[in-house]
Amino acid sequence: MKEFDKLCKGCMQKLNGENICPFCGFNQNEKQLFPYLEIGTVLEQRYSIGKIIDSNSEGIGYIAYDNVLSVPVYIKEFFPNILCYRGSNKRDVIIKSGYENQFKEYLNS
Repeated sequence: MKEFDKLCKGCMQKLNGENICPFCGFNQNEKQLFPYLEIGTVLEQRYSIGKIIDSNSEGIGYIAYDNVLSVPVYIKEFFPNILCYRGSNKRDVIIKSGYENQFKEYLNS
């Protein structure tokens, strides 16, 4: 079993099989609302996504777990929701038609 599977998806503390984390109160059965990345999504074959921490018009912040270094990390996803949307696979970021240049400009800045 991967280390991530033994951790609370809300705070990345080790659990002893509990569904409700005794440290932060996060329910391990809770699902992430669309368009946020699903809990357990793995990025770059390294980072396992936990719950959303914050969100604004520029992006989405998640608690995550670095499976290489075995430490919790903060992942900020560039997701300007006026310029893009989440693909039907619940993973891809799709740039809205006509906003490609603006998206690239914001991303570079």
